[in-house]
Amino acid sequence: MWTVLKLKKLVFFFFFQAEDGIRDFCLSRGLGDVYKRQDYNIPQIYWQIGHPVADYETLVKWWAKNTENRPLFIGQSVMNTVQNADPQTPSMNQLPRKMALQRAYQTIGGSCQWPASAVVENAGKYRDALMAEYHKYPALPPVFDFMDNEAPDKVRKMKPVWTEDGYLLFWTAPKYKDEMDRAVQYVIYRFDAKEKVDISDPSHIVAITRDNFYKLPYENGKTKYRYVVTALDRLHNESKIVAKKVKL
Repeated sequence: MWTVLKLKKLVFFFFFQAEDGIRDFCLSRGLGDVYKRQDYNIPQIYWQIGHPVADYETLVKWWAKNTENRPLFIGQSVMNTVQNADPQTPSMNQLPRKMALQRAYQTIGGSCQWPASAVVENAGKYRDALMAEYHKYPALPPVFDFMDNEAPDKVRKMKPVWTEDGYLLFWTAPKYKDEMDRAVQYVIYRFDAKEKVDISDPSHIVAITRDNFYKLPYENGKTKYRYVVTALDRLHNESKIVAKKVKL
C-alpha cells in the first residue's frame, strides 16, 4: 500500500466495518492501527435504533468518537430506516432521528445510502425526504486536507459574452505547476447585487461543472446579480473567488 501511495497520491483507501458493528471489544481496540492506513471510513450500520444487539445509536456514537482523525461517513440502510418506527415517535419512521443523530457530531461528514435502487425507487418516500429536507441544496465533496490542503489558483479572465447559444459566463482555467493543484471542476454561485457573498451557504450554488462556461438565465436585462466562480482541484480544495456583476 505504501508503494502505491508514493507513486499515486490520488489513490484512496477506505475501510468498511461489518454491518453488525464491533463484535469484540479487544478487537475493536486494535482498529486504530487500521484507521491510520485508511483515508476514510464508511461503517455499514444497517440496523435500526433500538436493535437489541447492534443498536444504531450506540454504534454511531462509538464511530463518531473513534475516527482516528479520518473522515467518517455512515452507511445507511434505506429499507431498514423506512420499515422501522422511531421508538420515541412511533407514527414516524427512523429517518429524522437518524439524520439528527448523524448531524450531532462534527466528526461525521455525511452518509452513504444503500442500496441506491431504494433511493431511486423512493421507498417509503425516502428520496422525497432527502430532497425536501436533508439534501435540498448541492454540496461539495468533503476536503481530505490530511492528503492535500493546497487550493488551486482562482479562475482568470471571467466575463459574460453573448453567443448564438445565449448569454454565457466564460472564464479561463487557473495556471498550475503541480497536478494536485490543477482545477478539474468549477463552482458557480449567484447572489443578489447588494447581497453579501458567502460561499459557505450552499443555497447559492447554481452549478458544479467541469466546463469553463455557464449559461446565464437571461430574462429582460433589468435585474442585477453577482455571480461568483471558484475552482476545485481533484481533492476538492476550493480556490478564492472571482466575482462578476451581470444584468439578467
